[in-house]
Parts: sequence; structure tokens; C-alpha cells
Amino acid sequence: MDIRGEDIELILGYLTTFFLVLTSVITYVSKLIRKIKEVRSLKDEGIVDEELKELISEAETMYQSGVEKKDYVIKKIKEFMGVRKIKIKKSDIDEKISEMVSFTKKVNSTDKKVKESPFRINEEEK
Repeated sequence: MDIRGEDIELILGYLTTFFLVLTSVITYVSKLIRKIKEVRSLKDEGIVDEELKELISEAETMYQSGVEKKDYVIKKIKEFMGVRKIKIKKSDIDEKISEMVSFTKKVNSTDKKVKESPFRINEEEK
């Protein structure tokens, strides 16, 4: 078998092209996987947010102290996430709970102010 210089150049050209294409495919696949994980993470966060709203509402009716309410919500959300194999950091869950509770407190205080306002029109007065 006689290999000439031209054949070596041709083989090297094919190998270079192959490795360039391979590198591009690997880069594309890794970016695709990263994006799929991001989408799944956002979807999981939305599902957890909805469940947190329901659990906070349940806790409000079942318990009096804030500590009991938070313990209940954390316990139930961990169970919920475990069944669905959702992974979100505990600190993120705590932050979400705090945000939701402060938002509901703000809404409740605003609602109370509106009900007590002297400018509020009663249904009978209409």
C-alpha cells in the first residue's frame, strides 16, 4: 500500500472537517440540554408556587401561630416535591413563602383600610 502526500492531505482534511462538525454538535447538544433544564425548572417553580398558595391558605384556617403555619407548609411542600421529583433549594422555598405571606398581609391590610374608609359606598346606599 503506497500512501502519497496528496492522500495524507486529503485524509487530514476529512479528519479536520469531522472534528469541527463533532465539536459543533457537542456544543449544540449541551446548550439544548441546558435550555431543557431551564424550562423544566421554570415549570416546576410554577407548579410549586400554585401548591404553596393552596397550602398557605389551608394553614391559615388550621393553625393560629405563624410558626405552626410555616412548619405545616414546609412539611407539605416537601412531600409534594418529593412525589413529583421536583428539586428546589430550601432557601428558595422559604423566600417564596415569605413573599406570599407578606403579599397576603399587604392585601389584607389594604382591604381592611378600604372597608373602613369613610368614602366607601355601602350596598344599601346605591
